[in-house]
Amino acid sequence: MAKKLSKSAKLDLIVSELAKVKTELKKLSKQHIALASELNKRIGPAATVSKRARAKRKAPASKTAPVRDAAPKRPVLIKSTETAAAAKAGTG
Repeated sequence: MAKKLSKSAKLDLIVSELAKVKTELKKLSKQHIALASELNKRIGPAATVSKRARAKRKAPASKTAPVRDAAPKRPVLIKSTETAAAAKAGTG
């Protein structure tokens, strides 16, 4: 049977694993930055989209759907002062 680890030993193990993961992440991020810069050199600045081209892609504001006055999803009982007075009087 394996010996049980104390709390401090468990924490030390966790901290060491986190340190390994941290260094691995640093290596991967450096690799990612290197690849991105290499791709940017290959593609060049002409591949970036200009503001005019982005503006042309957007739909103009006039082509948006019109706002409609829709009925409420559930019927709502509206009591006016006349109907309330008639209900109290017993007529209506």
